[in-house]
Order: sequence, then structure tokens, then C-alpha cells
Amino acid sequence: MLALIVGILVLDLTVQGVHITNQTVIYRVKPEARNRLTAGYMTSYFIGGAAGSLISASAWQHAGWTGVCAIGAIVATLNLLVWWRGYHRQDAIH
Repeated sequence: MLALIVGILVLDLTVQGVHITNQTVIYRVKPEARNRLTAGYMTSYFIGGAAGSLISASAWQHAGWTGVCAIGAIVATLNLLVWWRGYHRQDAIH
């Protein structure tokens, strides 16, 4: 039970840290448009959360925890590839 509580706390702190980092990066794009940027970011954030809930619930019904973990690994890998591609494009521009 202690491991579960620690895991939940670490996950929550990590999500909050990523959220703050994302907002910091977004605000650098156009500081005078903070309200619009925040609205767009939060809308995307909640749509992504809803989609993740839907997909993981479906994975749970079909394959249990194995399916949920597989979906998580696939999404994480896709995000890493998108980040990597953007990082290398940015290097090519500069």
C-alpha cells in the first residue's frame, strides 16, 4: 500500500512539473497572448486527457493491465518520436 501511495505522489508531482514546463514554453512564444495561449493549451490538455481515458478504458476491457500498459508505451513512444523529429528540425533551421 505504501508503494501505491508513493507512486501516486511521484506521478502527481511529475505531471504538475510537466504542466508548468509546458506553460512556460508556450508563454515564451507570444507573451502578449497569454490568455489565448492558455485557453488553447488547456483545451488541448483536456481533450487529450479525455481521449486517453477513452482509449485506456477500451484497452482495459479488451486486454486488462497488459493492454493499458501497451497503450501507454505506444503513446509514450509516439510522443518521443514527435519530440525527436521537432528537435532535429530545429537544429537544421539554426
